[in-house]
Amino acid sequence: MSFSPDAHPILFLDHAAALGGAEHSLLLLLRHLDRQRFRPLLACNPGPLARAANELGVPTLLIAMPRLRGNPLALVELLRGGLALALVVRRERIALVHSNVMRAGFYALPAARLTGRPLVWHVRDIHVPGQPGGTWYPRLMCRMADRVIAISRAVAAVLPCTERATIIYNGVDLTRFAPHMHNLNAATIRAELELPRAGSLVGILGRVWPWKGQSDFLRAAALVAPAHPTAHFAVIGDTLFAAERDYLQDLRDLAHALGIAHRVTFTGHRQDVPRLLAALDLLVHCSQAEPFGRVLIEAMAMARPVVAYADGGVPEIVVNGATGRLVQPGDITALAQSIGELLAHPQQARALGAAGRERVVHQFDARQTARAIEQVYAEMLDGK
Repeated sequence: MSFSPDAHPILFLDHAAALGGAEHSLLLLLRHLDRQRFRPLLACNPGPLARAANELGVPTLLIAMPRLRGNPLALVELLRGGLALALVVRRERIALVHSNVMRAGFYALPAARLTGRPLVWHVRDIHVPGQPGGTWYPRLMCRMADRVIAISRAVAAVLPCTERATIIYNGVDLTRFAPHMHNLNAATIRAELELPRAGSLVGILGRVWPWKGQSDFLRAAALVAPAHPTAHFAVIGDTLFAAERDYLQDLRDLAHALGIAHRVTFTGHRQDVPRLLAALDLLVHCSQAEPFGRVLIEAMAMARPVVAYADGGVPEIVVNGATGRLVQPGDITALAQSIGELLAHPQQARALGAAGRERVVHQFDARQTARAIEQVYAEMLDGK
């Protein structure tokens, strides 16, 4: 991929060992960034993010950014990583540093301050007291970052620098998440997963861990199942770390205890998300205090109706009654009722899905996200 010789070099930092929502959003930004104006470089740990960036033609610098919490050598690691990044900044004549996730922010700070480069803090979490770093970390970053980008109003609302935060929603690749490209494959996907060819398919998609609410999904499924005997339910995704495997087994045990194990499929990790969404009749989202919810805009882009908890940034994405149904967090009875009503009225469900697609096209296009972030960069660099 060619870059303009006049393009401003931007150093992106992300430490993740696996591809989560923040990393997928970063990759979309790297894909759509205007190469005539900006030249991206990515500093990260070795792993799938580095490989994906390389496939996009983005130069990747493998800089160790080990975990700091509970690490007796945390200060040493932070200084080592910060100094390594500072050398990169000077060598590559970096114009500004963009921190994509929380741990990367710690390493970005010394790199930016040692070199006098401006720092963008991209906030992708709802930082609340009681969580690790929930108080002092946002205070530190609000004080030290030159610009703050929040992925939703819910994320910005709890920051000490709410008034300084620029709200820029995550985007979705509308060419990849396109219903006309995948709807004809729905039957094939069902066959691959050994699902019934007939009947409705309701799914929850994302990392398998307690915060994502798969247990609530199963409890709601158990309430829906008697009135909809041909409906099937899918838990799409897997745990990221070995320590989380117990939760996955707990979910399997819960499905048995609820008497619906024969109607629940655990797909494990899948990379063909658009194809899986094409096979669904309805997506359910059960996270609480959700900063954004990337799977929501992906499902809506695929013209799939959604039923979700009205918490965090979700109401900024899903318009209740227009593109899906929202219920109070933790209200499993209401969750089941909304699922059941949409299964009973497929024409209404399709109308919600079509409206969801239109909303994503106008509000959550990844190209729009890239243009908005480029505007932040331009304002910072023009002011120097």
